[in-house]
Amino acid sequence: MKQVLWSLFFSPALVFLELISFRYTCQYEDGGPDFYGFPFIYRTSNVWVNSLSGEFYVLGCIGNMLFWTVILFALMTGIKRLKIPIHKLTSRVWGVFLLLFGFCIVYSTLSIVDWRYQWQHDFKMDYYSDDIICNREIQFFWN
Repeated sequence: MKQVLWSLFFSPALVFLELISFRYTCQYEDGGPDFYGFPFIYRTSNVWVNSLSGEFYVLGCIGNMLFWTVILFALMTGIKRLKIPIHKLTSRVWGVFLLLFGFCIVYSTLSIVDWRYQWQHDFKMDYYSDDIICNREIQFFWN
């Protein structure tokens, strides 16, 4: 149970750190945002009206957090099965450090940028009548 909770609490930090991310660059007539997320799109680039605003997609963020929770849980279970002798105090100190680090990442991402929250993304953004062509590329350690 502890492993599930640790994985669930740290997964938002992995989403916002964007260690692995897809970048969707769409071809708009008058320019538009890029979309980011792995494996689901959860935000746009921050360059619409000013440099600190963007769209945040709740459904994509929840999907990404669940994805990273499963990955972290699998890693923690695998490490535990290796039966590597780890001092409990050391593991607790690292656990608290990682949770504080994750909290700082999540807090800074959600509080600094002026997000407009949407349930899910729409490449057409409700005012283009045609389908939009988007190119997807993978990025590592973007932030």
